[in-house]
Amino acid sequence: MNPPSDEALDKEYDANFQKALAKDAKLLNVPKDLRDAMKTAAKVLTDTASMHKYLKSLDDAMLGIYVGLMKDVDANASSNKADLQKAMEVSARKEDDPSRHLLSLALTNFETQMGFSPFATVNGHPRIIQMTGLLSSTDFTQTVANGHMAKDYVTAEHGVYSHRIQWYCLGKSGKFDADLKTLFIKFQQGIAWLLTFDRRPEHPRAVQGGNGNIDPTDFRTPETLHTWLKESNDAVAICPLLTSYIRSKNNKIKSQGKSWLAVRKVVAARKLFPAKKKDLAWKGLGTKEIEALLARTLDQAELKELGAFLKDSNVLYPQKDGTYKTTADVS
Repeated sequence: MNPPSDEALDKEYDANFQKALAKDAKLLNVPKDLRDAMKTAAKVLTDTASMHKYLKSLDDAMLGIYVGLMKDVDANASSNKADLQKAMEVSARKEDDPSRHLLSLALTNFETQMGFSPFATVNGHPRIIQMTGLLSSTDFTQTVANGHMAKDYVTAEHGVYSHRIQWYCLGKSGKFDADLKTLFIKFQQGIAWLLTFDRRPEHPRAVQGGNGNIDPTDFRTPETLHTWLKESNDAVAICPLLTSYIRSKNNKIKSQGKSWLAVRKVVAARKLFPAKKKDLAWKGLGTKEIEALLARTLDQAELKELGAFLKDSNVLYPQKDGTYKTTADVS
């Protein structure tokens, strides 16, 4: 895909701003410098050739981290992407296997360099905020609007890592200052985020003559980025490690016919009740089996707490001891 022109972007923004005005005047709180940043980000995320380059860079970073971890044990250790991909696809890897968590490590390392606040690590594995649904105003302020990245369990097709990958690519583009955290916070004003990082069919439809179609390589839409990683042959050739990771996670959910609600529920339970994490192993189970597992593993008080969390909060914050709580211990 070729990036849209300034004129095309302005046309779409104007149409959506007017549509938003009828709902909430605050949604129009997008100053000129932010609107300019929206255009720049849009052009990065729709430039197919450049995006391929940035995604390859993320793939290379995953391999580099793996080799570094191997060299900690053997100074002469080396690996290539084909060998690492095979290692990543082995089932039931141990928690300390160096082929685990490579995407999280690569993203966290880069985010820290770009000004985002890091979280404590446990056994070298970075912990990050977990979002399992829509945020309350308080949670929004403590997470996204305060400049903290998160794993985003909104829908299966949205992709848990999609927004973090978008921002990795923005950082790699060199189009913005090194402190991406400041820009990230600015993007929470009005509908700037929605039009730039959560673009939906209704956004192009708002423009006169628009039919709501979104190009399959328009990575302003998380679902198109996630689908490209899952299904595109180009993705396999350009970023095989990233693709393998995303497809493996997706297959573990889809192959068992699990509902995304069940996934969100059991993920939250494992974080809320760490003492029962091992008893809540769910990846080989279907929806009904997950529900039964939760019912027999959690007591009534825990089930009530889990239900209240999913209804009222949906955000879990990593603590310095490696656990997660519903209150922030972030900086």
